[in-house]
Amino acid sequence: GLDVLQNAVIGGNAELVRLLISQYHANVESSDNIGRRPIHHACLTGHLEVFEALIELGANFNVVDKWDNWTALHYAAKENRLAIVKRLVELGSDYRLKDKNGRAPMDL
Repeated sequence: GLDVLQNAVIGGNAELVRLLISQYHANVESSDNIGRRPIHHACLTGHLEVFEALIELGANFNVVDKWDNWTALHYAAKENRLAIVKRLVELGSDYRLKDKNGRAPMDL
């Protein structure tokens, strides 16, 4: 299931995301039942401000989920979130990392 932080990320509420992590010590690396982290959800939904908040607060953008071994870049590329894809590449995201089916983010 999703925790409060993940719901705030999906809802696009960057202010609440910052508050939950900085004031209430929500785990920026919490995971849902298939291992998706808040950073993955931000890339799925395309909330750039939330994505930036998570990066500022220490989210690991190269972490993989448990389902397909997807990184944030896989999710952003699959959903055509071009601003986030660009930002991830600028941050040094490894665009060569392959999922469990041998696909790199740009193959999706």
